[in-house]
Amino acid sequence: MLVVFCHVDIPGFSGGFIGVDVFFVLSGYLISGLLITGFRDSGAIDFGRFYARRLLRLAPALFSMLLLVSVAAYFLYSPHMLANQLATATMASLWLSNIYLVLGEVDYFSPDATENLFLHTWSLSVEEQFYLLWPAIIFVVLKGTASASRERGNQRLVIAFALIALLSFSGCLYLSYHNAIAAYYLPTSRAWQFAIGALAFLASSGAPGETRSIAPRLATSLAWPALFILFYCATVITEVSLYPGWWAIAPTLATAILLLAGTSTSRLSVNRVLSTRPLVMLGAVSYSWYLWHWPVVTAQKSLSLQFSALDGVLAAGLSLLLAVASYRLIEAPTRHNASLRARPRQVFIATLLGAIVLVATTLVLLRTAANGVNQFSEQQFQQAWQDRPAIYRMDCDGFIHTDELIKCDFGSPGSDYKVLLIGDSIAGQWASPFTRLAEQREWDFTVMTKSSCPFVDEPYVYAKIGRRFVLCETWRERLLADIAKTGPDLVIVSSSHSYPFSTQQWQAGTERLLRKISPYAGRVVVLRSTPILPASPPRCMANQARLAQFASAPGNCDAPLAGHQNDAVYQALVAASEDFANVDTADLNRLICPDDHCVPTRGEFIVFRDKQHLTDSFATSLSARLAHYLTLPQ
Repeated sequence: MLVVFCHVDIPGFSGGFIGVDVFFVLSGYLISGLLITGFRDSGAIDFGRFYARRLLRLAPALFSMLLLVSVAAYFLYSPHMLANQLATATMASLWLSNIYLVLGEVDYFSPDATENLFLHTWSLSVEEQFYLLWPAIIFVVLKGTASASRERGNQRLVIAFALIALLSFSGCLYLSYHNAIAAYYLPTSRAWQFAIGALAFLASSGAPGETRSIAPRLATSLAWPALFILFYCATVITEVSLYPGWWAIAPTLATAILLLAGTSTSRLSVNRVLSTRPLVMLGAVSYSWYLWHWPVVTAQKSLSLQFSALDGVLAAGLSLLLAVASYRLIEAPTRHNASLRARPRQVFIATLLGAIVLVATTLVLLRTAANGVNQFSEQQFQQAWQDRPAIYRMDCDGFIHTDELIKCDFGSPGSDYKVLLIGDSIAGQWASPFTRLAEQREWDFTVMTKSSCPFVDEPYVYAKIGRRFVLCETWRERLLADIAKTGPDLVIVSSSHSYPFSTQQWQAGTERLLRKISPYAGRVVVLRSTPILPASPPRCMANQARLAQFASAPGNCDAPLAGHQNDAVYQALVAASEDFANVDTADLNRLICPDDHCVPTRGEFIVFRDKQHLTDSFATSLSARLAHYLTLPQ
């Protein structure tokens, strides 16, 4: 429920993805319990039977979803976007989608991974990789203890699980600061959560019917606070938090406490509340719900830019209906099939054949889509995505690679009137219209931008690189020193409003920078950030063009301006500027989205090249209106 609420954008559940952490701890508890109990009963682990049961549990529902969604994607998505979708589906069928995501390149302008229909399968890949190694670890640790005391085996398991937890968490913490993508997706960075679940099993019940008293009794008193911690984390953690890292400790330990408290039968216990019929019914279909909710939500957002709270509820409901159907028709019949459970070899063969069929199907779909596409339509939207300012072709923007202050000069260098354009890529999208004005009015115009580096004197962790963006801070200091040295007549500033700052940080951090700039600049203009739309309009149009080949009523790629721009951030910028006589603010979004409505095309131009950035052609077409709107000198 936490994961679904997060993905359908229900307010207050920005950190609902911690549900995956809960899932890993639960798996560690359950799977370790099955393996340890089985070893105690027989003195061995039946590896073939274990793997077959895991495949029966996961593969049929997963492969069915992958196949059906891949076929649907063929009708819904343009070939360029379909290629990445089907590649992820192929890797998911091999339980390697997490590795595929880690190996993806960090490109600031690449399409968001959140548009991938199969992104959520990364956790299932981690789970299967855990299944692959965990039985062998437990077997090696317990080997030779079958005839010895059970206490001795438990001691060896505690030491092993604690060591795995310590080493894994240390690696996870390191990667969280140096490569957050790897920290999030790699099994080595999640093994500590499985180990915590395994330790919870050892602390709660050594064998069926055997219950230890101290740990469960203590956990019962902490169960309600643990449940509160889970919901608190789901509220305060965001997608730009340094995660998993230190933040992941809270939901992990909270889940372990709830598991330890699971033996309580008190009327007011958390266990009794979580055992109510509606929650148990949701629990039964939770795997299928997880499988289906993400493709439904992602397709909804990709095919229409008007994703409201009601749309989110409808998407969650539709995916739940699909989950119920999947559970009853596919998951439950295969999972509980006694004949299949007794034939591990046939299960392995069937799983292999299923993966082969799925890979072959994705290849056929991709080849057919490439042959049948409206090439003009596809190229038009690809050109829009590539329609960027010249500063990127000139390597004027160092992005994550350097803190060097790179200057790109345009207009009339050496002119008496000096203009600077500074900020992140949102500032960079205005480079071409100001260049045109500089050429017409003989300004000395210089662009100095750094993508993902906000014009705010605050440090932050940049999720794409997984660490504090220190190069941004040092670059900004060099920029301030250059402005103090050159004394420009006009400074144009802009940044995206998507950074993880509070309104107080936006205001205070902007004030600090303006205080260092205003004494040396004739005039400073702070531009409002362009709106962030639910999905890329060019991609939405490309997908709609693809859908129009099969359906007569494609959806809508328009979006209301309201709700897609951060009013609180802009008000903070206005407040930060009020104390400076030579600083103004300007909201250009009415030029971009007239009548408070954002449309994908205006005349001959496609307006956006992605969710937030304007196409260079459209931005350049606004140069004359821009000069009038900002009352720029002739």
